Amino acid sequence: MASLKLFFKLSSILKEEHSLLPAMIIWSLWKTRNTKLWDNQSTLMSVIISWARDTLREWSSTQLHRHTAHTESISDTCA
Repeated sequence: MASLKLFFKLSSILKEEHSLLPAMIIWSLWKTRNTKLWDNQSTLMSVIISWARDTLREWSSTQLHRHTAHTESISDTCA
C-alpha cells in the first residue's frame, strides 16, 4: 500500500510523459499477477517491461491519432 501511495505522489509531481511508463508497468504487473493466479503462467520481468513499453507506444499513437482526427474535424466544421 505504501508503494501505491508513493506512485501517486510521484505521478502528481512528474510531468504526464514521465508518469505514463511507470503506470503502464504497474498495470502490466497486475495483469501478469492475474495470469499467474488464474492460468499458472509465469512471465519474465524483461517481457513484462517490454510489453508495457509496446502497449504504451500503441496507446500513445492511438491518442495522437484521435487528437489529430478531432482537430481536423473541428477545422472542417469551422471552414
